[in-house]
Amino acid sequence: MKSRMIKKITQFVSIILVILAIKTVVFAYPPDNAAVLYYRSAYTFTHNTDKLSLVKKYLDGEIENNQEIIDYVLSNERAMKQFVDAGQGKYCDWGLDYSQGMNMLAPPLSEFRSLTTLVLTDAKMANETGEYDRAIDLCISTYRAGSYIAEGGMLVSHLVGIAMDAYTNKIMIDILPNISDNPDMLLQLKNQIYDTYQGFPSLKTSIKKDLETCIDDLDKEGLQTLIETSGDVIPIPENVKQVIQNADEQFFELSKEYYIKLVNECIAATELPYPQAYEKLNELSKKPEIDSKENPDAILSTILMPALVKVLSTDVRHTTHFNAIQTALNLYIIRIETGKLPNELPEGMPKDMFSGKDFIYEKTSEGFVLKCQGKDISKDEIYEFKFKVKK
Repeated sequence: MKSRMIKKITQFVSIILVILAIKTVVFAYPPDNAAVLYYRSAYTFTHNTDKLSLVKKYLDGEIENNQEIIDYVLSNERAMKQFVDAGQGKYCDWGLDYSQGMNMLAPPLSEFRSLTTLVLTDAKMANETGEYDRAIDLCISTYRAGSYIAEGGMLVSHLVGIAMDAYTNKIMIDILPNISDNPDMLLQLKNQIYDTYQGFPSLKTSIKKDLETCIDDLDKEGLQTLIETSGDVIPIPENVKQVIQNADEQFFELSKEYYIKLVNECIAATELPYPQAYEKLNELSKKPEIDSKENPDAILSTILMPALVKVLSTDVRHTTHFNAIQTALNLYIIRIETGKLPNELPEGMPKDMFSGKDFIYEKTSEGFVLKCQGKDISKDEIYEFKFKVKK
């Protein structure tokens, strides 16, 4: 089963590369379309579950670097180079066939996540050996990859992009103390991080794309195909399967109208401040189940409604972490200009998006801490970010 899946992915990547090569000036390197190199990197990448587990433990600080990790990174050097070079592309067209709706073949997201961990392992090793420019360049490349992948047209792509950025943020916080006395590197990095984050699609945009991708499949044929292919990925109760089997065309039209209205309400909710958005999305997530008891138009929405409450919290956490790093860069620059860290957080700094307010700022013996004023309701946790400075 696993070998068939790998073969299917390989065939898909090969087809996509041919399509994209036709649309791209193939002699240019890197090509304008970043997707060409991202697909090539996935095609070239050598997956090894045990070694990837070691890599992740090293990135998380659970183990020291060792020769097995170094050898695995080196064995994927070509794939990593393609992945990094892709970040120089002017745009990213994944060549997706949106007409296939929910059955559309997605880019190889798992391979992209694995390649991100390898590139960041290389960045961490570069940081440990004092190659700070190189470490930063590698991190910027994974930030760009996160933004491009998040544009993939599905909520899952959005979440994978966030996961890639989250790993990059951890490594970036390790790098910052080592360049905290270098004004040129700090200013350049501040601009690069701002630019890469500006390219990350909003949650609103990703939900809209996800809706557009699946809406044409809300008919008998599309949903029967989904039932046959989804397996345990999208568990569909037997009673809902029977409803789909016996329904007429009007049922699907009314179900589509209900779903579109529901998703549009969710999109509007994401633009509220986080606590209100969380409460509203939590309410909307329960609505189809409640409505379906008396309104058959809501039945399909009970299986199609994404877990947007968790997605919202993940997205706000992502933005808040970026804002903390941008705030830290501003504080590092002030320290260089004045000779010391400020006693209070200057006005106009990026916000803690859980509360919509400034971070709580505290100086420490090693540097400073930025603490959120609002909590991540989904995890019942208040985050703080510790930053060190070079003595």
